[in-house]
Amino acid sequence: MSPNSSPGRAARSPRQRTESESGKRSRHAPTHINNSLGFPLLTTEHTPQNVALNAFGLGVLAGLGIALRWTECMSLATTAYCVLASVGLILEYITRAMLKQEQGLKSFVIGGKHRDNLFLYLGPIEYALRWMLLPTISHLTAVSSVGVILAIAAQNVRTFSLIGLGSSPQDRSALRIARLALRGWQISIQIVLCNPLCLAGQCMFGTASSPGRSQPESGLGPLGLPIFDGHHTPQNIAAHAYLLGCLHGLGVALGFCSTDFRGLGFFVGSLALFHVLEYLCTAMYRSDVKMSAFLLNNGREYQMAMAAGVVEYFVWYFVYPPMNAFRWWNWIALIGMVAAQYLRSAAMITAGSNFTHLIAAEKDPSHTLVTTGIYATFRHPSYTAFYYWAVCTQLTANNPFCSLAFSLALYKFFRDRIIYEERTLIEFFGDEYERYIRTAKVWIPYIE
Repeated sequence: MSPNSSPGRAARSPRQRTESESGKRSRHAPTHINNSLGFPLLTTEHTPQNVALNAFGLGVLAGLGIALRWTECMSLATTAYCVLASVGLILEYITRAMLKQEQGLKSFVIGGKHRDNLFLYLGPIEYALRWMLLPTISHLTAVSSVGVILAIAAQNVRTFSLIGLGSSPQDRSALRIARLALRGWQISIQIVLCNPLCLAGQCMFGTASSPGRSQPESGLGPLGLPIFDGHHTPQNIAAHAYLLGCLHGLGVALGFCSTDFRGLGFFVGSLALFHVLEYLCTAMYRSDVKMSAFLLNNGREYQMAMAAGVVEYFVWYFVYPPMNAFRWWNWIALIGMVAAQYLRSAAMITAGSNFTHLIAAEKDPSHTLVTTGIYATFRHPSYTAFYYWAVCTQLTANNPFCSLAFSLALYKFFRDRIIYEERTLIEFFGDEYERYIRTAKVWIPYIE
């Protein structure tokens, strides 16, 4: 975990605040509407953070469904429904975003209108009621399997038809096929749950609005489409957040429902949550946010370190399975991991538009020193949080070697980084920062 790979290195110590926190607008602060909690999140605005959060939630739905089926806590039909609905909604948004057709956050809705998906929302309700009243015939496996096949086929036809409309906007045949495929998908997904009432209602009253006709931008991604091409676009935000959501949902479900992979599940779930929160906390306050804010491409050393944690877990699983048993101290490590994640996110939110994953070499004239809030106690909260978060992930997974390696490597790295950074901050703020050092601690052992 070298300086080029650890988020600790990239995270600028958010000591400074701009004029926006004193009533003036920062040059980096986007103008977003805040929710009831005071965060520019969970609003109706089509912002990067709201796109990421919606996509992440859909991914969690799919991940939970797959893991709960694996642990036999969910029926096959319910799992298939969750996954198909999740994939359908995210593909609808990504496809429309690539074609420049997105209608804000409403593009996460199949067809772009909630009335087109009324029976999609009613499906699980009918299934639950039938399961409570008639549990012996709650679903038919053969019928559900047919529904899954039909839904997958319809989803593929719609996606490729929409992509085809991008290159041939006037193709009426592709337009008609895309609309029919959507109707087929809506009907098939009710067959998956064997819902006779929703199926009849979908056939009689369901609608499917026609897609627009737009020209997509040139594709540079691996599939020749403008996705996974490294650009900060809505489709890339949604795709990355969705995949992280799948990983998080899978990990959380394994952590709570599996006995053999509980520690690994919590580790993987925490890792996915860490990366999506890095993006969300950055995008909420910086209009110049980039895809790099996900910190997925955070250096070879960081990737190898996290991969080593997974490898060690499986080594113990095959060599000495009792090592993977989840005991009381693992729960304490899990609580520490959650607390450390909270501390890091709180540090980023407190810093607002001043937090960046790159260290500034020069002081902006508008910056002032912040010594209140979380910074009154923690001098380097983002560094301290990552140190304990990383170590606790390995303790949660019962990885003794990685726990030791992480603690030693991160100690050396943060010690050198903090010494370098504090010299810079003393140059920026002089005696003011030296007085601050005497009142706030780093809270990493043997680093002062």
